[in-house]
Amino acid sequence: GKKIKKFVWVVMRKLIMH
Repeated sequence: GKKIKKFVWVVMRKLIMH
């Protein structure tokens, strides 16, 4: 679903930011 995709996006962004 879109919710899962958005969650993955946030996690990936956090990993890249950190």
